[in-house]
Amino acid sequence: MSSSHNLRPLAASSRLECQEFIGSQPIHAQQQQLVFPPSQQLVHPQEINSSADSILPYLLPKRSKLDEDLSFMTDGYSPLKFQWTITFRLKLLSGSTGNWRCLFHYGNSDHVRQPAMWLSPHENTLHCRVDTTKSNNDGFDSTESLDKYNSWYHVAVVYYDTYQILYLDGKCDEVANSGVIKRIPNQQFRIFCSPGGYTQGNVEMKNFRMYNRALSQEDIQMDMKSDEPLTTSSLSLHGRNNQTCDMLLKKDLKKMLTMHEFSNVLLKFSDTDQVIRANDVMLAVRSEYFRKILSKEWNETTVEFTPKNPKVIEMSGLSYNAVQAVIQYIYTGELENANNGTEQVYTVPVLLEILKAGNMLLLTEMENLVTEVLIAQINSKNVCAILNEIYDYQVTSLNTFCINYIVKHFKLIAIDDLLQMDQEIQKQVLTSVQKSSIV
Repeated sequence: MSSSHNLRPLAASSRLECQEFIGSQPIHAQQQQLVFPPSQQLVHPQEINSSADSILPYLLPKRSKLDEDLSFMTDGYSPLKFQWTITFRLKLLSGSTGNWRCLFHYGNSDHVRQPAMWLSPHENTLHCRVDTTKSNNDGFDSTESLDKYNSWYHVAVVYYDTYQILYLDGKCDEVANSGVIKRIPNQQFRIFCSPGGYTQGNVEMKNFRMYNRALSQEDIQMDMKSDEPLTTSSLSLHGRNNQTCDMLLKKDLKKMLTMHEFSNVLLKFSDTDQVIRANDVMLAVRSEYFRKILSKEWNETTVEFTPKNPKVIEMSGLSYNAVQAVIQYIYTGELENANNGTEQVYTVPVLLEILKAGNMLLLTEMENLVTEVLIAQINSKNVCAILNEIYDYQVTSLNTFCINYIVKHFKLIAIDDLLQMDQEIQKQVLTSVQKSSIV
């Protein structure tokens, strides 16, 4: 069936444009399928101007990695150097059916997926696919399963050049970076149906919107709360000017890491002769732990700390590498390689050391950041060791994730790994497994 249901483009003069294919009235997938020919598609992806529109740093979560070189062959297609965002609300009324359940599909044939999304056959994960110059079926599945029935989820997918970023309920679920996305013009856009003949799930959808620009996480959270499409973005020209100021500020703060003429604190370690120099005001402002130590010194001594006569703090129980990462975070709010300013790819053992340091130094925001990075690297072979290592830190979100992961993948967990954990942790894990009725 063809429909022009709820076509609501914003004014052409607006920098951000939106077409709402489904409004606030829910549509059931098994009762109505929508097909929009090219003539009814009023909003299209916006071109990326790399010199004036470089917003990628504000789209990617901090845990994302800029991957390999992406200079692929285009194979006769015009590579899509564009950006756009799809958002919608989704309610599942029952569980998986063993069949692919189509949510939307842009393309006149099954193998033209630019883009497309299904619910997976045997679990309620989102199966996101798009044609790229690297693969004709590129994409990923959501890490979270949509298992809350009769509840509305907010789903958003941001497409920006080679990146696909999936959000569930305003939180980043997955990031994919692959080949340049292909786009064949004059294709039909379908909701709840596909040229491949896939089934319709027992689901409802409302507020299905297509924006002509990539939205930030802040924008997506606003879209989630709004009954009307957004008309402005936090990544507007004014917003980008503010973000440029933020980037310049971070750049200057990074310089301070190596400007030892302002460093009047010396951090020493038992595992190395290397030291870390820092500024007392910066440490006190950013860390409650350092603030308590330095405030006591400021109140109880008349000695002025200088680069030539620094305050020495022994960092007992913490490694040099971990504290170096923490100091970089204190100065910049990011975990980066101080030597070249690029994002550092930390191994799990180093991340655990950083988490330990952040926990001791009372840096809750950094704990949350490291937790996100750790969660992305957890698997059935390392989850028990990670849980055993971090359990006493009382990082609730990470403890809970590890326990839930073990419960969900219990059959893949080696018995020896379970036995290596402390007895208290073993007891909590086994209790959770029994409650889930997996064993």
